[in-house]
Amino acid sequence: IVDQIGTYTIQFAINGEEELFYLSYEAPVLSTIEGTVVFDVPNAEYVLDYYGDFYGNGTENYVLTICEDLDTLTGTYFTFDLVAAAGSAFASSYVVNSSLEEYTIYPGYLSNGDLVGSWYVDASNGDIVDMAPLVKGNVTIEVYNEGYKVTIDCYDDAGNNIIGTISGNQYKAPATSQASMAMSKKKSILLKR
Repeated sequence: IVDQIGTYTIQFAINGEEELFYLSYEAPVLSTIEGTVVFDVPNAEYVLDYYGDFYGNGTENYVLTICEDLDTLTGTYFTFDLVAAAGSAFASSYVVNSSLEEYTIYPGYLSNGDLVGSWYVDASNGDIVDMAPLVKGNVTIEVYNEGYKVTIDCYDDAGNNIIGTISGNQYKAPATSQASMAMSKKKSILLKR
């Protein structure tokens, strides 16, 4: 039984009277970008969600969503699944990997068709133009003016480099939309926790 879509290689080997069975999995490439993406976004907006010890390993988990325009979900858009040290500020330097150790960013993946973990997205009015899961690299988050500056030097699952800075202040949702600001439900971009 397999639980992920992808390419599998099945091999049989006979060792004396014992039959050996091997199953190897090649993950599908989820990135839709080609080549290096370089960006510099000085006026974005961010939403920060705190999940406490979400992974049950004594760390603190945050999800930082930062986009050029969160009202329309347009432009350069990132979501970061941050694993920080307990009791520390989340602004720090992070490495992208799936170890769930302190100061790591969990890589991007798909779950039931939704984007989960850490992603780069190029969006246009809520529609995904291009997307790339962050699977390795470094991200630095620092306090900047009244918000945060994020410096990214990451790679996606196709080996494309995503590099640049994006700075943002806290998103202020219009009063009429505050009750429905779950990012996973807004327009057609699905970025789930």
